[in-house]
Amino acid sequence: DNKHNEETEFRLYYDTYKKDEHKLKVKITRNIYSLEKKENRYISSVIDLESGINTEEKYVDEIIIEPENNYSKVRFDYGMIEVPLPPGASVQSDLGKIEVVKVTESGSDESIEIDQESRLGSLSYKIPIKELVNKRTFRHIIQFSAKGKYKLPMTRFFEMYAPDKKAYKGKNNNAVWDLNVN
Repeated sequence: DNKHNEETEFRLYYDTYKKDEHKLKVKITRNIYSLEKKENRYISSVIDLESGINTEEKYVDEIIIEPENNYSKVRFDYGMIEVPLPPGASVQSDLGKIEVVKVTESGSDESIEIDQESRLGSLSYKIPIKELVNKRTFRHIIQFSAKGKYKLPMTRFFEMYAPDKKAYKGKNNNAVWDLNVN
């Protein structure tokens, strides 16, 4: 009987399709800055995301994560930040360790560090966090290669040993981040 000899393929998905809730007292902020080479350093400036992102440029993706105001004494151990990317986007590590000067909206500037550690996922990159007690900032160089209009889920943080406990940028997992790549 051939029916019983056929191979069956199974796939296990860890992502859930049920509605998630913002359960952790963690605040997440995500900013995208332009990255322009001038002389022997790179300049990073605030951009207007409404006008779109250019596939020819590289950008600084900044993720700021911190315990919410009333929970500054709470410690979150062994967590992961999951940062969604549209198709064709990737974290760039080919620049190595570079000096970047960030120009703020007020016009002042400061030197910033670019993180080298991240884990690439399917349409995202992940940042492992051993402990979260205070405000932490992570910056990666990213580039977008596929033109289009995208609706991305919000950046989220979850505890590795309690993955049902999550925090979302904007505290809403149903919110989307509209991104126009030119």
